[in-house]
Amino acid sequence: MRHSITERAAFVLIAMVSTTCSDEQLPTLPLNPQLTVWNRCSKSPDNPNFYELLHLYCHAGEAYANLADLLSQPLAVGDETVIEFNQGNFITVVRRRNTGQQIALTTRSGLAVPDDCYTLEVFDDAFRLVRRDNCMLDDGSPNGDDGSDADDGPPPGD
Repeated sequence: MRHSITERAAFVLIAMVSTTCSDEQLPTLPLNPQLTVWNRCSKSPDNPNFYELLHLYCHAGEAYANLADLLSQPLAVGDETVIEFNQGNFITVVRRRNTGQQIALTTRSGLAVPDDCYTLEVFDDAFRLVRRDNCMLDDGSPNGDDGSDADDGPPPGD
């Protein structure tokens, strides 16, 4: 039995629709999660406060001018702060450069995190978004790695 190209295309379309209309729901992201921002910039031996974060902005587009600074005081190297932000927003930090001038660093894209258990680490010239271990959500439920390796099975090669 031969099918025309139109019939075959219809079969493919039906197969695609049936696979995309499954009962599985995609997880919904909270609108305003909390995000920990941790200053992991290098310390200057001559001036330990040189790489403190001077300003912190959360913004929907790439522009951050004229927005409220989320820091009430500079964030020292090794310190962290917790902010609320909207899913998909960019984060910009401002710190000093080696020359004493200021430099602004902005995340490459807007951030999306599934819960409050994430930290944005700020390095000299980069960011890293990481999930914190042993994080407890506001409702008291554990969310994250408990440090146990009991269910991981034997190490590779054993």
